[in-house]
Formats: sequence, structure tokens, C-alpha cells
Amino acid sequence: MTQILIIGAGLNGLSCAYAAWKQGHQVTVIEQFSLGHTLGSSHGESRIIRYSYDSPEYVRLAKRAYALWQELEDHLGMQVLHLGGGIDIAPAEHPLLKKHMAALDAEQIPHELLSAAAAMERFPQFHIPENEAVLYQKDAGILKPDDLLPALAGFLREQGVSIQENTPVLEIDHGKVVTERWTYTPDQVLVCAGAWMNALLPSPLPLQATQEQVSYHAAPDSRFHFPAMPVVIDLVRGPYGFPQLGKPGVKFGLHHQGPEVTPQTRTFEPNPALLQKMGHWLETFMPEVSPEPSEVVTCLYTSTPDENFVIDRVTPKTTVVSACSGHGFKFGPATGELALQRAFQESNAFPEFFLADFQQE
Repeated sequence: MTQILIIGAGLNGLSCAYAAWKQGHQVTVIEQFSLGHTLGSSHGESRIIRYSYDSPEYVRLAKRAYALWQELEDHLGMQVLHLGGGIDIAPAEHPLLKKHMAALDAEQIPHELLSAAAAMERFPQFHIPENEAVLYQKDAGILKPDDLLPALAGFLREQGVSIQENTPVLEIDHGKVVTERWTYTPDQVLVCAGAWMNALLPSPLPLQATQEQVSYHAAPDSRFHFPAMPVVIDLVRGPYGFPQLGKPGVKFGLHHQGPEVTPQTRTFEPNPALLQKMGHWLETFMPEVSPEPSEVVTCLYTSTPDENFVIDRVTPKTTVVSACSGHGFKFGPATGELALQRAFQESNAFPEFFLADFQQE
């Protein structure tokens, strides 16, 4: 039986463990903190899941992710996909909007392009300026990390996967993994360490960590609750948001606009300039929502220069998995599956995720 060691028990690590378990491998996951910690990128009330992307490759990966999330619903005995639809907002003639539509068309995903007036009639929570358009996709929705990850970890443990918490890695040396408690030499190592990735590798990857934030804002009534309100992404200006789901208020953030940090230098303090920018967007596009936040939560992004993922072997026994850049959560089980295929050199799919793609730029 092949022995697989996975470093990191966030969504990437647990997704790799799920894929390895399905293939019948002996799987061990080690995590430097406790499960469910809030120091990385896998915690929080909600993440967006969607088909809408600007390339057919990501739409195709999303199709596989949706299928695997549905499979996990059966294994976990719980609802994983909370689908209430999603809208993308952009200037009506913006090329990015057209690329999203072309990618959805290429993968035969149904969608609608709405004028500003038609969008406001259907979604009265929003004020859409007349020069904007809205791309609607009915299958978009929400994943719940704080419910999902404990359930997935519990399921994997029930299947015999060893998940060892509070076990930081000191060194990876040609497939040998050294921790404070033991040294392990598995057949394959998958490194899913997020913002801590480069501290474990002899040659750094093109990754940058930033401190991002989301904020909760009071909304007047149930029109702003799930599923009456769709998830929303402003394709050009960066805001994204969720209907009220658990905590009071709608949840909004700005994609990839926080300062560069390391896991050691992040402050956890809200960024006033980003809160002001978020408030201005809400005043324009959702004037019934308070521009002042009731709560602010920070997290880490770990991003590549072009926001593609890195899923590739760096040695014959070590594969790095950074399905990242602030948009990777939705793909979890699909990128975990791809990582196992990469580790055993079984797939050249998604060549943009090979490390050589970044080294050539």
C-alpha cells in the first residue's frame, strides 16, 4: 500500500487526503496548528462557489468540483452546496464580462445577461448604474468552511486516515519529513502549507501572502438573506459579497487588495482604507445596506503572480499544492484529485498549474 503524507490540514490538505483515501492509499495528514484554526485561509462562515470564470479551463475545473462536492454530500450526510444563484457586475461592454460569457458558453453552462434595469427588477437589493450589466448564473452559491472542514476531517478519520494536529514540520529533505516528534519517509509527500509553503521548500515558489479582510454590514430585511439575495462579484472593481446566512448582516470583501505580509507579521487589524472603499461601493450598488461594518474578520491570501494555482511535482517524491490566490476554496476536491494525479505523473491537464509556467514568465 502506497504511503501518502500530506502537510497541512486546511481545505487543500483534506481534499488531497480525500482523493488519496479514495484511491486506497495509506494516508497521514500533519497540521502545525489545531484543526479549525483561524490563522490561514480555510476558516470562515462562507465561500462563493460558481461556474463563472474568464477561461473555459476554470469552468471545466468547476464542473468537476461541483460533482465531487455532491459526492461529498453523500459521504458526509450533510448539505454542502447552498445554491441561490450568483451575479457578476461589470460595465456593459467590458471585455472581462464577455470573456466570462464565452467561457460559460464553451462549457455549455446556462447563464443570462441582464441589463441594469432588468437586474434591478429581479434583484431589488441592488442599484445597478445604467451603463453596467449583470451576468446571472443560477447554480452559483455558498460553501460553509466552518461546517464543512470539521465534517470532512471527521469522516476521513473514520475511514482510517491519520490526522495529527500540533505537529509542525521542521524540514523536508528529498521526501523525508522531519517534525519535532518523528521523522517520516513516505512514498509521496504533498505540501499544502498555504502561506507557510516557502518556509518548507529549498527553492521558493512565486507566492505572495497578503492580509485580506471581510466585513459584515447591517441590511434592512429578509430580502438580503439567503437564498433571496444572490452572491455577487464585481468583476472590475473587486468587491464580492454574500447574503445574510448565519451572522447578522451581509458579508463583503475586496479581492486581493490587502497589504503584503508574512504569517509572522500579519496584524489581524482591519484596514481602514479598505473599509472606506468597501463602504463607498455599498453606497453605490446596495444603498439600503449600511456602509459601516458591524464586524471585520481578516484572513490570509497566498497568491501567484497571475492568480493561477501551482500544483506540480518539485521532486520525484514531493508535490506542492497551492490552490490559492483567493479563489481556490470552491475547487477543493477537484484540485485535491488533480494533485494526486500530478504526484503519480498521471495527468498533464491544466498545464497552467505547472511550476514551469511561472518560471518561464
